[in-house]
Amino acid sequence: MHPSSTIAHQRISAIRPRNITFAFLIGALVLALLIVCRLLWPFAEPIGFALILAVSLYPLHRAVLLRLRNETGAAFVSTFLVLLLLILPILALAYFLSAEMVQAGSHLSQATSPERARMVVDKLMAPFGSPGTLLGSRLNHAIQDLPRLASDYLVAAGTLLIAGFAGFAGQAFITFLVLFFFFRDGERMTHVIAFLLPLTERHSQRLFAEVRRSILTNLYGMAVVALVQGALAFIGYLVFRIPSALLLAFLTALASVIPVLGTAIVWVPLALY
Repeated sequence: MHPSSTIAHQRISAIRPRNITFAFLIGALVLALLIVCRLLWPFAEPIGFALILAVSLYPLHRAVLLRLRNETGAAFVSTFLVLLLLILPILALAYFLSAEMVQAGSHLSQATSPERARMVVDKLMAPFGSPGTLLGSRLNHAIQDLPRLASDYLVAAGTLLIAGFAGFAGQAFITFLVLFFFFRDGERMTHVIAFLLPLTERHSQRLFAEVRRSILTNLYGMAVVALVQGALAFIGYLVFRIPSALLLAFLTALASVIPVLGTAIVWVPLALY
C-alpha cells in the first residue's frame, strides 16, 4: 500500500471518532435544551411578563444602579419600586371599582326583579290569549328559579375566583422573582446571548435595540389606546347617564386591546340596552 494512502486512512480513522463525539455532544445539548424548555413552559407567561417589565423599566433600574453602586441592592430596590408602581394603582382602582360593582349589582337587581319581569311577560303574552297565558305562566315559573340559579352560579364563580387568585399570586411571585434576576444579571445575559449569536457585536447590539424598541412601542401604544378609549367612553357614559360609568369605562379600556371586537364588546350591549 502506498505510504500516502496509509496516512490518509489513519487521518480519516482519527477524525471519525471526533465527529461521533461532536455529534453526540450536540445531540445531548439539544436534548437538554428541550428538557429545560419543557420544564419552564408552565412558567412562560410570568417569565415573558418579567422580560417585558425589565425591558420597559430598565431606565429606572439604571438610575437606581448609578445611585447605589451595588447590583444586588439596586435590583432589589428596582423590583420593589416596580411592585409599588403596579400594586398601588391596582388597589386604588379595586377600591373604586368595588363601589361601582355594588351599584351595578343593585341597579341590575332592580331592573330584573321578578315582579317587574312578571309584568313584562304578562304584557307581552296578553295579545295571544290562552296560549300566551300558559306560556307566560311557564316563563314566570322559570323567572322565579333565576335567584336560585344565580346563587349557584355565584358560588361556583366565587370558587373559581379564589382558585384564580391563588394562581395569580403564584405567577406574580414568579414574575417579580425573575424580574429581580433580569435586573441584576440582565447585562451579563445579553453579553452571553450576543456571544452565542452568529453575528458581529455591532449587529447584535442593533438587534437588541430593535427588539427593545418594538417592545416599548407596542407596550406604550396599547397603554395609550386603552387610556384614551377608556376616558372617552367614561365621558360618553356620563353624558348619557349610564349607571356604573367608571366600571364600564374600565371594562372598555380592557376590551380595547382585544383584536377585531375591541370596545364593541362593551358598548354594543349598552346601546341595545
